[in-house]
Amino acid sequence: MSIWRRVAASKAAPLDKLSKLEVAAPMLAEQFRFAPAGVSCVCFRTTDEPAFRNVEYTIRAALNQYGSGAMPPEVRDDTYGFSWLVLRHPSEQLRPLISDMKTATAKFVETGLDAQLLCSLTIFRDTYGSRIALVYLYKRGTFYPFAPLNGDTRDNRLEFQIKDALRETLPIEPDVKKWFPIWGVPELQES
Repeated sequence: MSIWRRVAASKAAPLDKLSKLEVAAPMLAEQFRFAPAGVSCVCFRTTDEPAFRNVEYTIRAALNQYGSGAMPPEVRDDTYGFSWLVLRHPSEQLRPLISDMKTATAKFVETGLDAQLLCSLTIFRDTYGSRIALVYLYKRGTFYPFAPLNGDTRDNRLEFQIKDALRETLPIEPDVKKWFPIWGVPELQES
């Protein structure tokens, strides 16, 4: 395989792995009663480069073309200096939500700004208002579950149960030290 094919294949890998969320979602619903919440977020580092502002505009333009019931994408900054592209669809539309994440990721890759991508998360909720996220680490090509509780604690037991249930479906991050908590994302708070 030529060097150029390997580079193209490695850049396509995150897009392929994000598609695996469609297989994981029914398992979360069946085993844990968590259904898609209709929200995904892509976390990235902003820069002052003109190319970065251009990719942000390109992503918004690409995602606004669909007319599929999605709300317009929104970019928010958090208190840690990162930015979040918030994507919303009706909760029953997981496939278009994943497609939007893939489109945004592809735009970062196409413009050479893929090093700015940190993670993405897809949120699931149960009938009691509890929420979890499946977090995708772009640089590692792996997922991990994040189950926040009230305040700044997390349900480690539930996270490990989800890990065990999904390990044949998703590439789960083996190093639990990389399972960073994602605090301050309003969409992860109980409603």
